[in-house]
Amino acid sequence: MSTQGPASPSLVLVDDEGLERGTTSLAGPEVLLGRELVAELGGGTDPGVSRRHARIYAASSGGWQLEDLGSRAGTLLNGRRVERLERLVSGDAIDVASHRFVFRVGGGTRGAAELHAESTLVAQRLAAPERLRTAFELGRLVDAALAPPATANRLVEILERTLLGCSAQVVLGAVPPLGVVDPFSPDDLQRRVLGQAEVATFPPQGGRTTAVALPLLPGADPLGLLLVRSTAERPLREDDLHFIALAAALAGEAIRRAQRISSLSAPGPGKQIVGHSPSLQAALREIATVASYADVPVLLLGETGTGKELFARRLHELSGRAGPFVPVNVAAFPAELLDSELFGHAKGSFTGAHAARVGYVELADGGTLFLDEIGEAPAQLQVKLLRVLQEKSIQRVGDVRPIRADIRLVAATNADLRAKIAKKEFREDLYYRIAAKEVRIPPLRERAGDVRELAQTFVARDASARAANLRGVDAAALALLEAHPWVGNVRQLESTMRLAVIHAIAANAREITPDHLDERVRATPGPPPADALAALDGGAVDFAGELARAEREVVVRALSKAEGNKREAARLLGWSVNTLRERLERYGIQAP
Repeated sequence: MSTQGPASPSLVLVDDEGLERGTTSLAGPEVLLGRELVAELGGGTDPGVSRRHARIYAASSGGWQLEDLGSRAGTLLNGRRVERLERLVSGDAIDVASHRFVFRVGGGTRGAAELHAESTLVAQRLAAPERLRTAFELGRLVDAALAPPATANRLVEILERTLLGCSAQVVLGAVPPLGVVDPFSPDDLQRRVLGQAEVATFPPQGGRTTAVALPLLPGADPLGLLLVRSTAERPLREDDLHFIALAAALAGEAIRRAQRISSLSAPGPGKQIVGHSPSLQAALREIATVASYADVPVLLLGETGTGKELFARRLHELSGRAGPFVPVNVAAFPAELLDSELFGHAKGSFTGAHAARVGYVELADGGTLFLDEIGEAPAQLQVKLLRVLQEKSIQRVGDVRPIRADIRLVAATNADLRAKIAKKEFREDLYYRIAAKEVRIPPLRERAGDVRELAQTFVARDASARAANLRGVDAAALALLEAHPWVGNVRQLESTMRLAVIHAIAANAREITPDHLDERVRATPGPPPADALAALDGGAVDFAGELARAEREVVVRALSKAEGNKREAARLLGWSVNTLRERLERYGIQAP
């Protein structure tokens, strides 16, 4: 342990009561957070703490940064998992497994996150039953997930009813409008409260506190600020400040959850189903038909890159369900995290679960849950999904209480589920539950004429996003695009056109020409000779065999170009790694 001057940064280990257990000074350019430091500061031994769990180091641009070092349990900053470099401010709470550190700079400035960390003791301090009821009411705000303005109005109502003689105001957004936060300077509030995650009190130099402003949800991107004013006869006490910090954090969490649901429900920019081919229109008519079946699960079948999520969104929009559309890629999460991601978890259910978390299934209540790559679901998850469909309820990890889950399940796969059932890799009873209605999404090679329309659409969108004046795609480039096999389907075409736009802009071109296309597209052979067409008309060609041989050759070329790196080869093909592995097994290809 060490002491430091008033301006030196330090790292404080606190116990469950928020009391200091030990302090270390950040005297050097880097401090390693791991078993040794936890033990040195009196935290004992914890198998959840890695030997090299995380590090804090001095940034070259000034200040201090936090980085997780690939720890098993992960590192949390103010309750959020650290997935990239995070800049630290005084008062930030850092959770390493079950241990909490507080980062401090100097001794006089209190950060919002520090006040928020202390506010976890507020329930123990609130002796009045009214305040305990109010704390419970604030917690229900998170579950309600009201629109941000409605959450702000409810917060003001709760605070003004509980803190007698006080007025409250919520300013949403990162920049407070001028004049609304008097007696503080609006510019100073923006800098101190939202820019530096500080708590601003009035008067600023001590005395009887009559007003306080602090950010909603400290540590996250600025959502806005909460301002509470009191009369001079009734100054704000220390327990008032803790209660206000708790209220701001819970209201911020409610707003962030509402925004999360909204972002999950909204399609990406420019994402729409484009094309007029007969096969595409047939699939869209089928989607419109099954949408009216209300709660009937639907299984979308199609190759990778065909746009299955867009079809699922269309189905949701036509279904009339009032809840959100929540997409989840089953293959995107490690098996050990899937339960928590889909069903949520209770506070304390495992190391690092410092707060309860709502899962994707719960978020989709009243709406549609889209599970992509359902064929990759592990056996344990398949059992739980079957129960959700049968009982219309879930249980969070670490909790025994059932939670209602009124969802419509739309699943998608590019795998042969019947083959997986034969291999005991997929449950047959689950298959019949999720495939009450199957809809096949056609690959791009079967959508005659749609390549031209899609290419022009992608170019117009990407050129507009880059403020470029491109007329479109010329005839020669369109001919190459239409002749290409597009093993990666629409996703591969989209990626190709995005790169072509970048090349055209760099060349100051007015339209996309063959020179701007990927070399693989430029190498596409031209139309077959007349005798080959005659053979096709006479039925002398094995269509499936020719297609399989062509796809196998493309896979081999991609692996060769990627020097055997499967992840890079999958990226070149516009596939997921799982799809590439399936093709390697199907065609008996041995990766180098």
